[in-house]
Amino acid sequence: MPKILHYWKEALDEALEKNHSKTVSLRAVRKKIYIPRATLQFKLKNPTSKSGFGTTPFLTKQEENSIEEWLIKMAHKGFPRKSDDVLDTVQKFLTENPRETPFVNNRPEQGWLKAFLKRHPTLTQKTSEGVTKASACLAECDIKKWFQEIRNYRTSENLLDVVQDPRWVFNNR
Repeated sequence: MPKILHYWKEALDEALEKNHSKTVSLRAVRKKIYIPRATLQFKLKNPTSKSGFGTTPFLTKQEENSIEEWLIKMAHKGFPRKSDDVLDTVQKFLTENPRETPFVNNRPEQGWLKAFLKRHPTLTQKTSEGVTKASACLAECDIKKWFQEIRNYRTSENLLDVVQDPRWVFNNR
């Protein structure tokens, strides 16, 4: 059975740097860091080639980071987004900023969302089953906690006076 070598992107970058600086020969780098010769040669000939598996993301890192920030802000405000909200937002963005994608009508599917969440581990996804269970088991303490989170957000954003001003009270009777 052939020996399988595992290496990290950092190790590959280190090997390429050492080779570029001519401090160590390619053979010595390869033996020290245990990276296959073919991999090193390919990366030397194709330095801009993509690292990693899967297709290239259709949104730039900056665009994905903006979506991540939006999701975090919405959750912080007490309005967590559902997966359909994220997919709708990306669809709207891609429609307004045309580019070639494999998505039907510029709408990504659940597979894209799963990969997006992997690329942004600070985000978590609750399953619809988990949301249903949470909704069915809503207790008084949960409601108080939600109001406290909203109060904390208003305090952090200096918006406490909004609820004090009677002009902001609406009644649809």
